[in-house]
Amino acid sequence: MIITGKYFNFEYSEKDADIANEVLTVAEETYECVAAKFSIPKAEYRFNFKLCPDVEAYIEATGKSKENYESWMVGFADYAKRLLCILSPHVVEDRAYDDMIKVIRHEVVHIVFDSLGDPDAAPIGISEGVAVWLADQIETEYLESENYPTMIGLNDEDYFYDNDGYNYSGAYIKFLVEKFGADALKLVYTGAKQLDEYLYHGFEKEAILAIKN
Repeated sequence: MIITGKYFNFEYSEKDADIANEVLTVAEETYECVAAKFSIPKAEYRFNFKLCPDVEAYIEATGKSKENYESWMVGFADYAKRLLCILSPHVVEDRAYDDMIKVIRHEVVHIVFDSLGDPDAAPIGISEGVAVWLADQIETEYLESENYPTMIGLNDEDYFYDNDGYNYSGAYIKFLVEKFGADALKLVYTGAKQLDEYLYHGFEKEAILAIKN
């Protein structure tokens, strides 16, 4: 079944008919809001958005192999392929429905920001940080103000995954924008400016304390 939206061609199965309109609305409104907030030109052509009814369909749609799939993989965005995939909230067992709505927002943010240039240019700490922040996925209770990763370090994938990178990068990017503005984030995202031009001693701790307070 397919619904044609303003920004997405939304494909879903009959088992997800009860949530289809809400899911598409979340995607459309997120795209509109993020593009407007950061003055990013909207796409001329629609993206394909697949709400996958089961893991097998998700693996096929994303092009992953069964060997490389892990249970935490519930959302996927590929700007170059103009594709966004979400595993149906009806079959995700370890996340609440509201959390899956945030996953949809997260992946849409990737689609919007990756339109700024080379989708692979932005380091992981930047690209995931902005998606976590704008999808309201920061878990402030798990941010430590005395033992925290560095923002520069989070741009290395191994360091990112070993140091709760999603959570901390979201907090850091939120603070970066609050302190230096949306244009600073866009410049860093595209590589027009280096991240360390905006960092200073105590940046990370200040960011954590700001969001906790």
